[in-house]
Amino acid sequence: RKNSLLGRLCFDVPILDFGSGADSSYLIPFSLALVKRELPYFAYDKDPEVQVAIRKRIDKRKLTNIQVIPSMEEVCALWEEDETFSFDLIFTEVVEHLYEENAALLLSYFLLHFPFRKLLVTTPNQTFNQFYLLDQPFRHDDHKWEKTEEEFQAWIEGIISSVGLNFFVEYFKIGDRVNGICCSLGVEIKHC
Repeated sequence: RKNSLLGRLCFDVPILDFGSGADSSYLIPFSLALVKRELPYFAYDKDPEVQVAIRKRIDKRKLTNIQVIPSMEEVCALWEEDETFSFDLIFTEVVEHLYEENAALLLSYFLLHFPFRKLLVTTPNQTFNQFYLLDQPFRHDDHKWEKTEEEFQAWIEGIISSVGLNFFVEYFKIGDRVNGICCSLGVEIKHC
């Protein structure tokens, strides 16, 4: 995933990692790319334990440009004072941890209210699970749902259609492939 996102980010605006998680593989390399341009990396996660874990990683590496954001109110406050504020929003491997309706509502909220330049969403490809020899329906037991490539695209299109705005949308495939089936799915969404 990291390499797939690296090719889609220019690191010329701040990054908001929404639902970053304690073991975010993006935190260190992406913040280092931004620090060269004196740009911040915002790591949002509502879980206090995750926030502590992220802060430990920041302290260990002495990173100065990462801000841990603990609440949606603080996320939205980022641009309250500056109407020109913009960022790249990464929302990776998060939607499947939410109930599908809540994930759709959150994505709709992003589309309507967040001043992102790019929104990158990734999720596991359910079709790939057959190669993991799982004894459960989803890749991890904390996943609420997973979709095939066609289902994911239809889901994204339905969300975009529901907000009534126009966006540029590009779907992409991530990770290992077996018989042409990729491990994870992604979408890049930009304002028209």
